Amino acid sequence: AQNSLGDIIVGGEEGKLFWKPNGTEWQDMSLSHDVQIAQLKFYKNDHVDMVTKSDSLLTINRAKVSPILDWQELNRFTTRDGWKVKEVTETPVVANKSKSKKDKKQKPKSLKEIASIELTELNKQQYINVRTISRNQNRAFEKGDLEKFAYYPDSWKVFEPEVMPDVTTMIQAGSTKLGITEAGFWSWTGRPTFSKYNSATNSWQEISTSMRMCPDGTATLNKKCPAQKEGDDRPKSSEEDFSLISVPLFFNETDALAIVNFSDFDFWSGERSNDIKILKTTDGGKNWLDTGNTTPTKFCTSLITEISDRLLVSCSGATGDFYESFDEGKTWQNVRQQLNF
Repeated sequence: AQNSLGDIIVGGEEGKLFWKPNGTEWQDMSLSHDVQIAQLKFYKNDHVDMVTKSDSLLTINRAKVSPILDWQELNRFTTRDGWKVKEVTETPVVANKSKSKKDKKQKPKSLKEIASIELTELNKQQYINVRTISRNQNRAFEKGDLEKFAYYPDSWKVFEPEVMPDVTTMIQAGSTKLGITEAGFWSWTGRPTFSKYNSATNSWQEISTSMRMCPDGTATLNKKCPAQKEGDDRPKSSEEDFSLISVPLFFNETDALAIVNFSDFDFWSGERSNDIKILKTTDGGKNWLDTGNTTPTKFCTSLITEISDRLLVSCSGATGDFYESFDEGKTWQNVRQQLNF
């Protein structure tokens, strides 16, 4: 995280935490190894908020911006007891645990682990999403349970708003905000749904994951394609489905680029082919066209959506390279190696 004064803080796994006040060198301010730093953000430029998790415990800490950060706990959440500091309403943040005479002998609630934490914002309201998972669940196959809460950014007191966003999670995608809805049990594809938020109507517009194609392989916005030769009937276009490899990058409310994969399975050979393309939309994701460009390599497909004046992708693998493009992916330049960061 970085504030407008140039102070930078970076954290992550095993309590790793590095602090760089503007004009000074990096300082190692790491925590204990059993703590994961899940989120870092500045509050009004002069304070840093840190969200950490360790097993079944989530803590909210704040420190005043200074050469040495002195953390003070503002709130905490456990998977058994919920939030320590919460606003009491008619609909409590944590379900009522009162027991009737019949269920006094019921078994205590099994403890869950905190799998992930996410901070989001919509219409100036702050939200924190906490995903928990049972100890006996396989993280590779189980999503766990998602709980959503709203909070006051000045105090981190948690409360339940009148209306919760009807998407699973929200992310910044360049100049706009996208909502992601996880696939339900009866989903044919098992893929999440992406939607773009329309602030004028206070609603979500689903982003299409198909593109119209002509028999000759060219993309079109029309239901019919150009005739192959004069006098011939115009052939119909067909919708080809694709999967979004990473979050689309919006440059404004209508124009965006997306890195996608077209997958084709050959029944007779049992082989699956993948074709990575960079697509473009000019109507907010309702329709897509092929730019004719692709990524620098098949391993470099993760768009960094916090950057909106260019395409910046990160690569998987040991080196973790980054590439940038200013011409919609026609040409790429290697800008940084992770080992040199």
